Amino acid sequence: MDFQNKMVNFIPLNGQGKKETVNEYDNDTETSKNVAIQYQICFTEESGKSWIALNTPRKVDASEKSYVDWLRTNLLRKLVNWSSEKKLRTSITSLRLVPVDRYNQLYNTLKEKYGRKFVEIWPEKTDPQKFVYEDVAIATYLLITWEIQRREQKSEKLQSFVDLGCGNGLLVHILQSEGEESITPSAESTFPEFDWLIGNHSDELTPWIPVIAARSSYTCSYFVLPCCHFDFDRKFSQKEANESNYRSYLNFVREVGEVCGFTVQEDTLRIPSTKRVCFIGKTRNYKPEEKDLIDDKIANYINIRSTASSISGTDGNPPAKKQKTGEVWSEGFTPRPSEEKSRNCKSVDSGTVSHIVQTVFDVLLESTECETRQLEDGRVWRKGDKVSCFTVPLLFNFLKRFQEKKPVDFDKSYVSFIVSGGAVQLRDLTLDEPYSKHSKLAKRDKSQYFKTMQCWFYSNHPDGCPRTAQKCHFAHGEQDVRKEQSDACTQ
Repeated sequence: MDFQNKMVNFIPLNGQGKKETVNEYDNDTETSKNVAIQYQICFTEESGKSWIALNTPRKVDASEKSYVDWLRTNLLRKLVNWSSEKKLRTSITSLRLVPVDRYNQLYNTLKEKYGRKFVEIWPEKTDPQKFVYEDVAIATYLLITWEIQRREQKSEKLQSFVDLGCGNGLLVHILQSEGEESITPSAESTFPEFDWLIGNHSDELTPWIPVIAARSSYTCSYFVLPCCHFDFDRKFSQKEANESNYRSYLNFVREVGEVCGFTVQEDTLRIPSTKRVCFIGKTRNYKPEEKDLIDDKIANYINIRSTASSISGTDGNPPAKKQKTGEVWSEGFTPRPSEEKSRNCKSVDSGTVSHIVQTVFDVLLESTECETRQLEDGRVWRKGDKVSCFTVPLLFNFLKRFQEKKPVDFDKSYVSFIVSGGAVQLRDLTLDEPYSKHSKLAKRDKSQYFKTMQCWFYSNHPDGCPRTAQKCHFAHGEQDVRKEQSDACTQ
């Protein structure tokens, strides 16, 4: 560091004084940039103005350019913001309970071992860049937490654990766990033979994780990452004054752990999510012989907060009572069904879908406010009108499904329609880019579906498709279908 010239030199070295490869974690793209480059950050003042600059002593080659660009667009911007802070907060805000250097080392190892493989074969429709690396980060955190616990206990035995909720199951796979199952909190759903209970995407079970851990054994610990806001038997709605909904819920989850007799620790994970705060309960704040007193305290706390509790004591609060074998801990708790009810049109038979599409299409085209487009080949193409999403169900009084005042999901079901501003309308294929950058077709390589699907407008619109067969990405008739990969689907 050169104080006189207000300059800092960064030189990546290993223990022997040689250049090392620096693996830089990028939160936005979830990619690693392997570089070995020296750079300088300089502070300059001149004529009452000041600025920060980043320089490299030598010319940057192609493999290093993206890293230097990242330094200039991300690091420098943060340095400028920090330098303008009157009260700069320099305390560590994440990974307070684990050593950061060990975390980075293990994270990169697991990322190479599991992350890239699962990103390539990710079977779900969710973003693999987010969910895969999030679970890799959580697994890293837990493994290091368990390393620390083994050192504290002077034990070499690996911890056993149960993941309650499990999300997509990738975390369990990385930690090499056994299978998971749906449970109802009761005396039958304790795990005395396991060391840790994990609540990752545990939803309704989130507040129950500390309870189950406390009642499993005196040595059972827990980790919970609160996400969706649930109380013991209902949605959580107890917002505190001057606190956000999220912070209010976090305070509740912490309180549950403390009521259960845990010394609760809070930390913030480094994951690509807005819900990053986790809680750990490793140690108890009571003696083993006081377990019955804590159990009574837990029972009272649950009964007070449970909506289904109908028995009141003389003080107005439900009395504590011992749970018998098999008795549920909250009569109002209902576990989520293993198969959730579909909320889109995938479960509707094709005949009904065709009728819905044709009916809405006719309304749009027959409206007195119908828009038209003058095409290059001299044709006039009717673009149609707009209709409110909440008006659409009224067109189908004979279908009980559409008597509910809920929007119909045309935007996801048919790319012939577009939903914008709460209204349904025909997609305008006269535009060069008729699909938004967020739509599935815009994200796909056009060569993957070019002429593999029939053009809905060509087959159903009375004016045909506004594009010629040469310009339309979809097939105009069977003779226009690409032979090597035909597909009977429509737009």
